[in-house]
Amino acid sequence: MSRVVSLRRQLSLMMVAVALLPALAMLISAGLFYRAGASSALPERAQVAASQLQGLLERSAGQLAEALELAQRSGDLQHNIRAGEALPTLPGGYQAALFDSAGGLLWSSDGWMGPEFFAGLSGNGDATAYWYAAGRLYQLYRRPWLDVPDRVLVVGREVAPGLFENVLAAAGLQAELRVGERPLARFPAVGGAAAMAEPALGVSLSLPSALAGDTALQLEFHGGDRSLGYAWLLALGVVILAPLLALLVARRQASHLAAPLAALTRQLQVFASGREIGSLRARSDTEEVLGLSYAFDNLLRLLRRREKNLRYRATHDLLTGMKNQNELLRIVSQRINDARSHDRPFHLVGINISNFREISDVFGPDVADACLVNIGAYLEREQLVAARFYRGGIAVIKEGVADDVAAVVLAMQLSRHHGISKFDIELNVCTGIVGFPDDGAENADTLLRRLEISLDSARRAPYNFHRYKLGQEEDYLKRLSLVEELRVAMIDWHAGLQMYYQPKLNLRSGRVERMEALIRWRHPRRGDIPPESFISLAEQSGLISQLSNWVIAQVCIQLSAWRERGVDLQVAVNLSVQDLVRPDMLDIIEQHRQKYDLPAEALAFEITETELMGNPAEALRLLKKFRAAGYGLAIDDFGTGYSSLSQVKNMPVNEIKIDRDFVRQLRSDDDDQKIVRTTLALASYFDLEAVAEGVEDAASLQLLVEWGCHWAQGFYIAPPMPSVEVLEWLEAFHDDAVSPAPQVAEGLSG
Repeated sequence: MSRVVSLRRQLSLMMVAVALLPALAMLISAGLFYRAGASSALPERAQVAASQLQGLLERSAGQLAEALELAQRSGDLQHNIRAGEALPTLPGGYQAALFDSAGGLLWSSDGWMGPEFFAGLSGNGDATAYWYAAGRLYQLYRRPWLDVPDRVLVVGREVAPGLFENVLAAAGLQAELRVGERPLARFPAVGGAAAMAEPALGVSLSLPSALAGDTALQLEFHGGDRSLGYAWLLALGVVILAPLLALLVARRQASHLAAPLAALTRQLQVFASGREIGSLRARSDTEEVLGLSYAFDNLLRLLRRREKNLRYRATHDLLTGMKNQNELLRIVSQRINDARSHDRPFHLVGINISNFREISDVFGPDVADACLVNIGAYLEREQLVAARFYRGGIAVIKEGVADDVAAVVLAMQLSRHHGISKFDIELNVCTGIVGFPDDGAENADTLLRRLEISLDSARRAPYNFHRYKLGQEEDYLKRLSLVEELRVAMIDWHAGLQMYYQPKLNLRSGRVERMEALIRWRHPRRGDIPPESFISLAEQSGLISQLSNWVIAQVCIQLSAWRERGVDLQVAVNLSVQDLVRPDMLDIIEQHRQKYDLPAEALAFEITETELMGNPAEALRLLKKFRAAGYGLAIDDFGTGYSSLSQVKNMPVNEIKIDRDFVRQLRSDDDDQKIVRTTLALASYFDLEAVAEGVEDAASLQLLVEWGCHWAQGFYIAPPMPSVEVLEWLEAFHDDAVSPAPQVAEGLSG
């Protein structure tokens, strides 16, 4: 690991080196002069000294130009100039003043610069001038202010007396500063500005005056009155003392720089520990340190904004701006503690849009999301505490005991405040309600779980509303367990999930040419589970898509096996509206059909009339896609969905199935007979095939034959059977003299 050196030590070493180099150069120069002795001509030494002083003054003027540039960039200086406020001496001992084009003083850093300086610095560009007052010589530098033609900024500072004395001492000379014939100062200084004892050498250095009307300042060189040995000894003393002085200056400057940096470090460490701090600023007049301070302060503000954004994301739903489920859990936990401590009951109202997916599929996800956003805005306007939870639902926290009527009214209000006027959208809002402490929940997790149970029950309850009842959670957990077992059953052959097939008898040919696929679950522990039980669970839990995919795959595998045995059957599969609206449903069916090389005519699909009438326009669009692909389509349970003749006429179906409730008592019920005969006439009128399901006896079958029904299905013909029994049954049915086939044939011939 590299050695770490403090800033203070680095600056100290640097300053010692910087001071030592010119001191050594001075010592060498003095030595050379000493060797030259008196043989060197004084005028020549004066010329050399004048050149050296000229160079040093030009370098000083360059530093003034840099200071002026820094002053122009200073935000504080610009602010004080605009505000007309004074500013202390600039860093480095510089002074500043601003003049207008007429020489009027607009602003001065400490008031010592007056309009009299302007004339001495006249002109359009940069200029340098000098001013002597109170025993001090000042160097001034001017430049237009920020490229503004009528504003001039002047920066100046005192010329160090040692600058003249060091050069003159090294050359063994003296000099006098004059204005015209009036002496101003003597270098080296001996008792003020007395007359020089040594004669002038005819060499002078002209310095432009900053005062209006003054002639230039002249620095005249005179012969020295000390030997060159003294100059060499003085230079030797400078060599010894300069590093010591530089070390002291460096340590002070290093402390000046290191202190604000150390303060910045301490503040950053406090912030890193997680504690809050104010504005991150360092007290310094160094541009780089201030720049670093401002950079860290900007970084701190950015981190605070990001932290605020992260906290918002952690507690809010990004779509609606409502609180999310994590924040809901925290708030409910706090309310439970308050309710226990101060006897303040509260309740939760769960809200779920049961047709949200249909709205998204029909009108687009943006419209569906906009409904949620507008509902959230409405709840906020009503000053209700609301949060997203449970598969896109909304939970509202309300004070007091549970109010069923208020919950239903809120649901009705939300169904009208979805904020979408462009489309005719009706929200089906389900509402559940659970209270604390009435419903016995011990913590927030339990209370929210019971709210989920209440919402699940609301989907099937009158008015789509349900109030949680004690003991309902146990039934819900059993259903959850059954859902998980159903998920496993679709991949485990030993879990009892299998396909059964019920024959459809062609009443004209007397042969079984079609089957209906029916799913059955022979659970190894629970026994036979009714399809309506686990299918509804699949719909509620989101497994219906996987279950439908499994059914279609099993049917295609079975059809392929039968075709290899020379048996050509059409199998109908029941689909729900959830299956129809899936964008990938038709693609999945096509993939399975093509995988097993099946014709489209080998598959048909049955959809209940009730589901079709829920959204006839969308059903029509989806069914057309299935018919265009060559699949048979049937309206199942026809006669129970209150469909109109115009709707039946427009549906792209080729078959209607008369509901079993109208067929089961057909031989003895006159009303059922009228309904069936009317339905058969309707099917004939629209050129549709009719299937009567629920045939339980020979008399009903004979009536159907006489009335021109195309297909019959029911326990009288055959109950649903596993696939391994189908081929054997078919062979026995077509060969058995007591089978319904001869009766049908006899009825046809009669």
